[in-house]
Amino acid sequence: MKSTLKICVPLCLFIAACGYTPTSKRIVRVVHTDLLDSDERYEVTRTSPGAEVRRMILTPSLSVFVDGGDLPSLVMPPSTEVQMRVPSAGGPFVLRGAAGIDLKSGKPLTKDSEPISILFELEIDGERRFESQQRLKPRAGIKGASDDPLSWVRLGGSDGVELSGGETITLRTDLLTSSSIPPREILCGFGGLVLEVVTEREHLSATPETPNIVFVVMDTLRADRTNLDGYELDTTPNLARISEEAIVYENAISTSSWTWPATASFLTGLPPEAHGVLLHRSSWLAHSLETLAEALQERGYTTGGFSANPLVSADKNFAQGFEEYQAPTTAFVSGDEVLPGCFEWIERNKEHRFFLYLHLADPHVPHEPHPDELARLGFEAPADFPPRGFEIAHTALRQQLLLKPFGVTRPEKVLSKEHLEWLDKEYDACVATGDRNLGLLLDLLKEEGLMEKTVIAFVGDHGEELLDHGGLDHARTLHPELIRVPMLLMGPGITPMKISSQTSTRHLGSTLAKIGGAELSAAKDAIDLSQRDHERASAVFFRTDKGGWGSHPKTTILGVRSEGLSLHWAPQTEEDQNVRLYDHIKDPQEMKDIAALRPLEVERMKALILTHQGRWAADLPNALEGGARAAEMLRAVGYAGDEE
Repeated sequence: MKSTLKICVPLCLFIAACGYTPTSKRIVRVVHTDLLDSDERYEVTRTSPGAEVRRMILTPSLSVFVDGGDLPSLVMPPSTEVQMRVPSAGGPFVLRGAAGIDLKSGKPLTKDSEPISILFELEIDGERRFESQQRLKPRAGIKGASDDPLSWVRLGGSDGVELSGGETITLRTDLLTSSSIPPREILCGFGGLVLEVVTEREHLSATPETPNIVFVVMDTLRADRTNLDGYELDTTPNLARISEEAIVYENAISTSSWTWPATASFLTGLPPEAHGVLLHRSSWLAHSLETLAEALQERGYTTGGFSANPLVSADKNFAQGFEEYQAPTTAFVSGDEVLPGCFEWIERNKEHRFFLYLHLADPHVPHEPHPDELARLGFEAPADFPPRGFEIAHTALRQQLLLKPFGVTRPEKVLSKEHLEWLDKEYDACVATGDRNLGLLLDLLKEEGLMEKTVIAFVGDHGEELLDHGGLDHARTLHPELIRVPMLLMGPGITPMKISSQTSTRHLGSTLAKIGGAELSAAKDAIDLSQRDHERASAVFFRTDKGGWGSHPKTTILGVRSEGLSLHWAPQTEEDQNVRLYDHIKDPQEMKDIAALRPLEVERMKALILTHQGRWAADLPNALEGGARAAEMLRAVGYAGDEE
């Protein structure tokens, strides 16, 4: 695929934000304290009448060309003063954070309104260390906000503010001009407030006993379109090539049918119920969650991350634990655009023990397969098939999908036979394109002599529906085409085998941590996927909070597979029948709902889901009200339906 928009400067900003500095040693920045993870972290010492100091997401701007994206923040309507205490032990610290005004605050102003000036101040033990004046101007609301975008102003710039243990942080906001808006309605404050500890560490070397770890995620890759699953087309020759030397998990089940929750599970080893990354309203990967990158970094790994998916970005805190991280900001990009930076990073760190996370997205829309793969598969698009035709077809079907509980049953009424056939072929060619890019990575590792001391994990984050149940795209359901993904693990110390029993993909993160001599401690039920078949889970859980169920286009659907059955449950709907049950042994494509025939099994499996949710409820990070840029990003990349 080719992106219509390449944004290089924000990528550099993301790298800088993650702390990459060329040096003979590793500069490691670790968050010691998240100052916004609890209301108990701060004391309000002054505020305006009727104003409420609270934690939420603030967004100064939707424009990706400025540093104005979503940040967990302490809302401090002017005039407000708040104090926080720096822990007495564990320093010295660097305070990171920013001051800003949410874009919604300017909406009540008219074009004739005078700008409102707001003063932001930071004091440490009574000494002023930061001051910024920002002007709130008339704005056209969220959609027009990028015409004159506001921006976060970083405390202490790129260096942050140095602190010692036991000091007192004082934050203030004050009005410098008269305001036609009641102060309590001005959403402004300080965002991203954390205390970091910065250390300099030696690089370590990789060996077969202490190997490099390469974790490749292929976005939107369904298992049954790969050669690992016996697909008749040669879509994944490189994946097939390495499968002979790998553990192949034949029934790997993703934790979700879309990217944010599934990827957060890879990186934390946790189910969505525990990490809380479910929707744009809860899309921030909390600092309190230990990630695979953080765990390996502590064990001496140099860490680098490269993503072709704009959702898996530093802007949503997916970069925590990475010394260098690159991701696009507005659109999915091809492997051709991601691999050069990734390969340069490998060349630079090939003598060091490293952890590489590579998130490719070639099978995701917009479907733009590599010409060489089209030629190899013998595919040619219909002459009248439009650019971005998959998305156009998806839009054409959407209204019917909203009206039909089980999708469109006669898609040929909407699309021609030739176009329907091409939707399948184009997706297959994009799968082959992703596999081609995987092959280029494998070739580089081999050329550099790294294969003998590198463990490689490969997994799809979720699949793609191709009218299997009357729809296109993903996230809407939990059927096999969306949650069953390819997964394998290979490298020194890994015994090749095929694992036929069901496996949750979230355990891959915990397994890689163990291979690196670390542990994801919050993943209290972790399974070592490098062990044999009998240690697989007896029940596997999954969910989507962007589901469609009957007349409910946006609802939560919970799922579990157990003892040959698969249950889908939409507890928030008002439908008479809010459960569906499938025998995925006799009916692997889940075409026949047998819930009415097996009521006892329905209740047993609903109880499994409730027990699972209760087990993790206490571990869920404090969710904050979502930010506008996250919602806008979902719309921009094709995840419709998150306007609220």
